[in-house]
Amino acid sequence: NDVEAAISAWRRVQGECGEDAETVNALADLLTTAGRWVELAELLERASGRDTSRVTARLVRLADAYREHLDQPQGALAAYRGAFAIEPANEGARTGLTGLLEVPACRPAAAAALAASYRGSGDWRRFVALLPARLTDATDPRARLALLREAGEILRDQLDDKADALVFLAQAFALSPRDQILEAQVVELNQIMDVTVALPSGKVAMLAVSRFCGKTRQGRGIG
Repeated sequence: NDVEAAISAWRRVQGECGEDAETVNALADLLTTAGRWVELAELLERASGRDTSRVTARLVRLADAYREHLDQPQGALAAYRGAFAIEPANEGARTGLTGLLEVPACRPAAAAALAASYRGSGDWRRFVALLPARLTDATDPRARLALLREAGEILRDQLDDKADALVFLAQAFALSPRDQILEAQVVELNQIMDVTVALPSGKVAMLAVSRFCGKTRQGRGIG
């Protein structure tokens, strides 16, 4: 019939010219009329995937232009975040936002966006690597404590990196020396690793955990 003939004709056009908006719209209407739902679903899924990738790529290109050529880091930040809203693990946006960590005015928002992206994809090594940038703008001791604690627990639980976990948890404990949970974590890791840990104050946590805890409690903390 006429509908089937039209579908065949548009399929030929699609094969010769590619699947663009015009062929997708025409075929979608015809497939709906013909009740060919499986083919319609496949067509729309393909088109949706291409459109999403196309929009994301354009946003990243726009952001790169703002950042690299137009000296508009805030515009770049907005465009990269727009790309993340569509594709949270987009590597182009990740690369661009990493560059914006060097711009103080953009650093907090760029670090937050990257942290959410890495957390969402379970990229824990890169998530932890953001810690210095995130700490730079964390002036509240409680915020610093939360960041250090989170990094330490991720290193311990997700990356099985007990040595670095001990360093970060010890730094967190230095900020909150009355936190019994942190103390227990530091004690346990210190016993496992049997290492010396340098604290931010310049003091050293000795191999004997009791001495380490005693020295830390003498300092100022928020716990």
